Amino acid sequence: MRRYSPEVFILVEEKRKLGDEEFYRRKWRKKALQISIIAIVILGIASFFLVKSLNASRAYKIGVQLMEEEQYEDAISSFDKALEIRPNFPEASAKKGQVLLVLQRYDEAQEALLVANPEKLNNKKLASDMLNLLGIVSLRQQEYSAAVDEFEKAIALQPSASSYLGLAEALVKQEKDLDKAIEYVDDAIELRPDPSLYTRLYNMKGQAYLISGNNESANEAFLESLSYNDNYIMSYYFLGISYEQTGNIAKAKGAFSKAIELNPDYDEAFDALKALDVAYPDVLPEAVR
Repeated sequence: MRRYSPEVFILVEEKRKLGDEEFYRRKWRKKALQISIIAIVILGIASFFLVKSLNASRAYKIGVQLMEEEQYEDAISSFDKALEIRPNFPEASAKKGQVLLVLQRYDEAQEALLVANPEKLNNKKLASDMLNLLGIVSLRQQEYSAAVDEFEKAIALQPSASSYLGLAEALVKQEKDLDKAIEYVDDAIELRPDPSLYTRLYNMKGQAYLISGNNESANEAFLESLSYNDNYIMSYYFLGISYEQTGNIAKAKGAFSKAIELNPDYDEAFDALKALDVAYPDVLPEAVR
């Protein structure tokens, strides 16, 4: 057997160690390269979705601005673009539905709102706002039972004066549960909404009293409504009906006359005044305020 000197063994061992180091060095270089590639891919994907999100948000903000400027068709286009980029964008769906509601395109508004499935949203305020809009759509389509259901769901998530008003209106339109309708108006008032809403709230309360035959309370509510907005036509019209029912023809004529003054094309008020003029030609109109 051939024998090697200790020096040879040392040289062989050193060479083996150098080989192992080179092997592991190459191995870790390869691993680092793989990690770098994965990181670049992840960053690329994240950047792609970040850019998409930013573009969707930008389109949404432009839509909101156009909406405020009453450029409704352009606003809808911007919201559509936002939703094309980010299909799950309930805020854009809500604004699109709101614009379509303003344009009285009720079926489209309903579709835009329902696609976001508001009852499944984690954002309770947004969900409540969207259900409130759906309730208004149902009101305008005279689907009062559906409106009641949607307003009740909105209130369960987050009470708002608008939802209480809508709920009261749905009951008044059906001429049922009028005591509840009055309670809902009071619930809305307790929330201290924007002053611009008080006119409609007291008008709705007056209508509920009027249908139930309580003319005195109805007159008080209509006059309270007019104290917030002296040009609210509907309160003058219903006040005229109430005065006529109680035999106060002069004030009834005065109320109808004011409604016509504010809107000369208000046929219901014109017909009501004409009928009173025929029946009571000698009675002159009396101002109601």
